[in-house]
Amino acid sequence: MSRERITISIRKGILSEIDKLIDGDVIRNRSHAIEQIVLKNAGNTNKNALVFLLGGENIDAKISIAKTYLSQAKSAGFDDIYVATGEDDERIREELGDGSKFHVSLTYHKGEGSGGSLRLLKNLLKSTFVVINTESKNIRDLSELLSFHRKINLLGTIFTKDEHTFSGIYVFEPEVLNRLKRGYTMIEEDLLPILLEKNEAVATYL
Repeated sequence: MSRERITISIRKGILSEIDKLIDGDVIRNRSHAIEQIVLKNAGNTNKNALVFLLGGENIDAKISIAKTYLSQAKSAGFDDIYVATGEDDERIREELGDGSKFHVSLTYHKGEGSGGSLRLLKNLLKSTFVVINTESKNIRDLSELLSFHRKINLLGTIFTKDEHTFSGIYVFEPEVLNRLKRGYTMIEEDLLPILLEKNEAVATYL
């Protein structure tokens, strides 16, 4: 079988995961491992996950924003959609249902803080994902946000109206989940500032 030599750049975190696949028997080297990953995921390149953080105050506004983004989720290629709730769990489930009216399927869960809620999804979020954590009525096209994030090639892109609270929309690579500790954590306080300080994320305005 003929092959063509190419050169690619990969983040160290991803490269270490690729190396774990090499067993010297079935998967012989890095090139073979990457080839198997591509073959396995061919035809599934648009699979993205969407996470809504609907805890805290101003739940009416957050539910309204969630409905607006859910209406574009299917056409934007989001197959996996998760809803993190808090004290208003029953009300949120009543308003959003199982997602069928938006032509998607919703999975609900509860966590400790915004970071704790996200960490619960560590074994489910295996590719680029979007987090909606905003009350802003300035609705953005999810496909455009993903495209922007992929161009900058960082672990995270923060779309916010307030650099003090970091309320907004985040696009993350799954490696960021390893930065979240067990128990109560907040994305806004325990994750985003660190990513920005290490130049692993960029903040831009909604």
